[in-house]
Amino acid sequence: MADTWGTLRPSDSAHRRCTQLDGLWAFIADHKDDGHASGFCSGLPESGRTPIAVPASWNEQLPELDSFLGPAWYERTVWAPLGLTPRQRVCLRFGSVNYSCEVYFNGERAGAHEGGHLPFEVDVTCLLRSSGEPNLLVLRVDGRLEPTHVPPGGGWGAMAPGCFPRASFDFYPFCGVQRLEDLTAGAASAASVVMRCRCGTGVSRALDADGAPIDSYEQRLGLRTVEASDDGLLLNGEPVSSRSALPHPVGAVLVRDHACLRWVGASQLVPHRALPGFLPYQTRYPNPIGANSYRTAHYPYSEVDLDLADEHGLLARPTCVARQASCLLVVSESPCVGLSFADAPAIVCNEPGGPQSVPTAEAKRQQTEALLELVALARAEGTRLVTFANIPEHCDEANRACDFLSLNEYVGWYYDVGKPLAEIGRQLEAKFVALEAEFVALHADFRKPIMVSECGADTLPGCHMMAPGLWSEEFQAGLLEVYTELERKLPFVFGVHVWNLADFRTPQMHLRAAGLNHKGVFTRLREPKLAAHMLRRAWRP
Repeated sequence: MADTWGTLRPSDSAHRRCTQLDGLWAFIADHKDDGHASGFCSGLPESGRTPIAVPASWNEQLPELDSFLGPAWYERTVWAPLGLTPRQRVCLRFGSVNYSCEVYFNGERAGAHEGGHLPFEVDVTCLLRSSGEPNLLVLRVDGRLEPTHVPPGGGWGAMAPGCFPRASFDFYPFCGVQRLEDLTAGAASAASVVMRCRCGTGVSRALDADGAPIDSYEQRLGLRTVEASDDGLLLNGEPVSSRSALPHPVGAVLVRDHACLRWVGASQLVPHRALPGFLPYQTRYPNPIGANSYRTAHYPYSEVDLDLADEHGLLARPTCVARQASCLLVVSESPCVGLSFADAPAIVCNEPGGPQSVPTAEAKRQQTEALLELVALARAEGTRLVTFANIPEHCDEANRACDFLSLNEYVGWYYDVGKPLAEIGRQLEAKFVALEAEFVALHADFRKPIMVSECGADTLPGCHMMAPGLWSEEFQAGLLEVYTELERKLPFVFGVHVWNLADFRTPQMHLRAAGLNHKGVFTRLREPKLAAHMLRRAWRP
C-alpha cells in the first residue's frame, strides 16, 4: 500500500532531486472495467487512447466523460534521475487522486491508495530501471463514490431528490489525478537527524554513521501564539478578526496544455505549482476583498494552499471530512484523515466535521459522542484551537468542548425566505435584529466567542433588481452586509467567513441553477459580483 502519513512534500535540496510529472499523459476510460484482464497495467493499447492534461479532472477536459465516475487508466514514461546512487531511494508522490488509485511501475504493482484529496507516496526504487532506460508508469483511477472515501459519498442518497451524480455533498465529484507532485530521489537511510532552525527557515539534515550529510530538507517556519478568550481570538496576544470568502478549489481554471488554452474544472492547474486552486486569487494579487484567513470544507485542501497561506500571512482552518451519517464512520474507520496536514505552519485551528440533523434522541447522542471523540483527536496535536461548524439549534455539550463557536448561518436563503420584493429590504434589517439577539443568547450560555463560519446566498451573475429580490446581486450584497455589520457591533463575534469565494460546479438538481452553486462573490471565471465590492469596502483598511 502507499504511504499517506508523515510524508514530506517534494522539495529540491542539496541531497534531493525532484522531477515534475505534469503535462500530457495517455488516457483511456475503462467503461467495461476490463482493463486488468486486458493487461493495461503493463501498458495501454494504442487504439482508444487520448492525451489528457495532468493534473486535472477528466470530466471537464473530455466532453464525452462529463458524467463518467468509473475506472480509467493513465500512462506516461518516466526517466530515472541522473547520478542516482545505491544509497538513494526514488518515490512517486501524488497530491490527490479521486477517488482510488492503483500504481503500476514497469508492469509491477507498486502501491495503491483509497480516498481523494489526500497525498500519498509510492516507493519505486526496487522497480526502477538503470539510468538511460525508460520506465513505464501506469495508473488505474476509479471515480466511483463510496462511504469510506474522502469525502464520503454514496450510500446515503443524494443532496436532493433526483440529482446526478448521487453525491451526498454539494460539489461535483471530479475524477482523476487532481494534484500531482513529483518523482523524488533522496536518501535511503540515515543514522541520525540534525535540526537547525532560525526565524524564517528550518533545515533538517540526516547524517550517516561517519557524520557525513546524506539528506537535507528545508522548511519555512515562524513563531506565533493563538488563543481564544471569552470575547474573541488573540494572535500574538492581540485581538484579530477572521475574515474570508472561502475558496472551494473545484471551479473552472484556464490552463495551457502545450497546444491550446482550455477551461478545465480541476482543483489544480497545469503546471501544478503555477496557481493551485482559488487561494492565490486572494494572495498573488493585492487581496481584492481584504481576506486574512480561510477555512477548508468537505475535504482536505492542497498542501500548496496551506503553504501559500503561511507565506502570505493567512490563518488556516482545515476541516475533518465527516459529513452527515459519515461522522460515526470517520471515527471508527479513518480517524486521522482530517488531521493529515496537522504540521502545516499556517494552521491555527483544527475543525472536526460538524453535526447534521438526526431523527431520534439516540442518534443525537451517538452523534454528540462521535463529535467529542473527534474533538479529542484534534486536541491530541496539542498546540491548536479546536472548533466545528454548527447551527444555533444544534449547539450542545459537544460545543462546550470547543474553544469557540462556529455557526453556519443561512438565514434569508435556506430558511426565512419568500417575502414580497418590496419587503425584503425591511426583512434584511429584521434579520440583523434577530441574529443579534440569537448571538447574544448563545454567548451568554456558552461564554465562548463566536465566528460566522458560513453565510451567503446564491446569486445569478448579472441579475439586478431595484428591490433586492432572491438570486439578485443586490440581495446577496445586502445579506452579507448584515453579517459584516454584526461583527462590527458585537465584540464577541470575531469573524465572518462568506461561502463562497467563487461559483463552483455541483451535481445537477433543481436547487442549483445550471449545475452551479452561485454563492460565490466572484463568478466561476472570477469576475466580481456586487458582493465582492461590498466586502472590499468593509474589510480592506
